[in-house]
Amino acid sequence: METRAGYVAVGSTVVLMFVAAMGFVLWMAKYDSDATFKRYWVYFNGSVSGLKTGSSVTYRGISVGEVIDLRIDPDNVEKVRATIEVLGTTPVKTSTVASLELQGLTGGALIMLAGGMNNDPPLQRHGGAEYPIIEATPSQLEKLFEGAPALVDQVKAMVAQVSLVLNTQNRKAIEDLLRNAAALSADAAASGPALRDLVANANSAVARLDKLVKATEPDIAATLKSAAHTMQSAEGALGGADQAFKDLTKTAADIGGVAKTIKLILEENRRPLRDFTHVTLYDVNAFIAELRELTVTMRRVANELGRDPAGFIFGNQQKGYEAR
Repeated sequence: METRAGYVAVGSTVVLMFVAAMGFVLWMAKYDSDATFKRYWVYFNGSVSGLKTGSSVTYRGISVGEVIDLRIDPDNVEKVRATIEVLGTTPVKTSTVASLELQGLTGGALIMLAGGMNNDPPLQRHGGAEYPIIEATPSQLEKLFEGAPALVDQVKAMVAQVSLVLNTQNRKAIEDLLRNAAALSADAAASGPALRDLVANANSAVARLDKLVKATEPDIAATLKSAAHTMQSAEGALGGADQAFKDLTKTAADIGGVAKTIKLILEENRRPLRDFTHVTLYDVNAFIAELRELTVTMRRVANELGRDPAGFIFGNQQKGYEAR
């Protein structure tokens, strides 16, 4: 009886777990059925390599749906129409755009939705379209495919140029250059001792020059000090010269003032001076002439008086009788 009771307990536990699992699956299925989806059309120009039914659709990097249909546009064979299904809560606005992008390193592609401002109205159907149409923009994948031919052409041109550079003549020139470089390296290795001696002599010359500089450093300092003293003396002399120039300027100003004063005096006394030079000076000249004659006469009288005072006073006493 105890063994049968254990089997019953285990069986009951298994049944309960199975019922709970079924309930969880049904709940998840109900949750998924409650989710609403919306469909949109996206038209791509050119190739959509890597994109297939079941590829992901992302909005700002978040997976929001998948591609449910891919076909050539019935109205324009140059375009590919992709039908996508996304969650109804995805904010697809009138400014939302779609682009084809690579999906990791697997080589697949996905449709990425981007853009859309918060104040923009939701995207609606227009015309006779079955679903709203999201505008497509060139993606990095399309730019890569478009630029691939030009890149291939550039690679070809570069290979051709490299081939021209590495022709037989240039290869021989490069071989000669490498051979000459090897010979130069060998010569340098052979001249190693001489180069070391040259470096040693240079170091010795530098050391002697350093000693010479140190030996002449006191003389240089004394010379610089003397030059500084001379500069100070010159500065003092310049200061004295500046003062002398100021004094000279002042003296010149005083002389100018005196000259102005003399000019003013001459202008005020011009008539008296003219009378003095024309009348007074003439009379003075006449007086001086008469005074000069008087002086000559007085000198003659003095000479006569000194030579013969009696004869000058009483006349000549030795003169005989003069008949009448």
